[in-house]
Amino acid sequence: MRSHLSKEIAYTVYKTEINGQRVSYSQHDILYPQMLASSPPNEAAARIFVNRSLHLENIKFYGFDMDYTLAEYKSPQYERLGFNLVKARLVSLGYPQEILEFEYDPSFPVRGLWFDSQFGNLLKVDAYGNILVCVHGFEFLKHSQVYELYPNKFLQLDESRVYVLNTLFNLPETYLLACLIDFFTNFPEYTREKTGVKGGDLFMSFKSIFQDVRNAVDWVHIQGDLKSETIKNLDEYVKKDERLPMFLTRIRESGAKVFLLTNSEYCFTDKIMTYLFDFPHGARLVDSDDSSSNVDAMAANPTPRTPWSFLVVFSPAELRPST
Repeated sequence: MRSHLSKEIAYTVYKTEINGQRVSYSQHDILYPQMLASSPPNEAAARIFVNRSLHLENIKFYGFDMDYTLAEYKSPQYERLGFNLVKARLVSLGYPQEILEFEYDPSFPVRGLWFDSQFGNLLKVDAYGNILVCVHGFEFLKHSQVYELYPNKFLQLDESRVYVLNTLFNLPETYLLACLIDFFTNFPEYTREKTGVKGGDLFMSFKSIFQDVRNAVDWVHIQGDLKSETIKNLDEYVKKDERLPMFLTRIRESGAKVFLLTNSEYCFTDKIMTYLFDFPHGARLVDSDDSSSNVDAMAANPTPRTPWSFLVVFSPAELRPST
C-alpha cells in the first residue's frame, strides 16, 4: 500500500559533480541512483540540493521552530506513542474497546494526504486537486468507484469538507482514520452507507468520526500525556545531534541573531532544548552550560492552553533553568 501513496515524482533539472565531472540530469525520484552509486558512503545523505540561491550575508535574524526542526522525534516510536494515546482517548469517550487492538503501521501513512470527511476517504491529489489515489479504510478504490464519488476525479479544496494531513504530527492520525473507517465499514453490527455507517437507529457519519479523532488528537497534545511521556523518555523519543550546538554557535559568531519560535509551552520547550544541548563529552558552547544561551530570544506559550496571540518573548537573561 505504501508504494501507491508515498511515491513522489519531481522533474527539476539539477547540476552536480560526479567523479569530478559536472553533469546535468532530470531527477525523477527523490534520490538519483547514479548519484548514490558514485558517491562515497554517507556522502549523499549529507548533500543539500537547491534550485534557487540566496545570499546569506544580509540575513541578520535566523528563526527556528522546535518540533521537527531543532527537535527531531524518532520514528516510528513517537508516532506509535501518539497513536496509542489517541486510541485510549477515543475509548474513554465511548468508542469500542476493540480499537485498542489497532497496531501502528509506519509503512502506510505519508504526509500530504487529504481526508474527505464526507465520504471517509484518504486522497492523494496533485497540485490541481486531481485525484491520483483514493483509499477507503484500507481498500484502494478502482477508477470506476472513484468516478462515482468524484466526477472527473477532481475535488475542490474545501476546508469544511477536506482536511489536509500535511505534517509529521499527522502521521498517526492518518493511520488511525484509516483504521477506524476500515473497522466500522466492516463491523458486522454496522451497515455501510455513502457518508457513514449505521448500527440500528444510530447513524455515525464519517465526518463525526473525523471530528472525534481531531478532538482526541488535540486533547492528547494539549491536555493529555504525549508531552509528559516524551519528557519521561527523552532518549526513546527525541534524537540528539552534537552538531546542533555548533550550528547555532556559528550563526551567532557570524554576527546574526538566533531566535526560537514555538507554540509549545515554555516548560516543555525548556526540557527538550536542555536535552538537545546536553553533550558533556561533545560539542557545546564554551561560555555557558545553559542551552538557552544558544538563542538570543525565544517565543513560547507560557501554558499549554495559551493561544498564539499570547506568545511570550523571553530574553536571554530570562532563559535560565532557575526562572
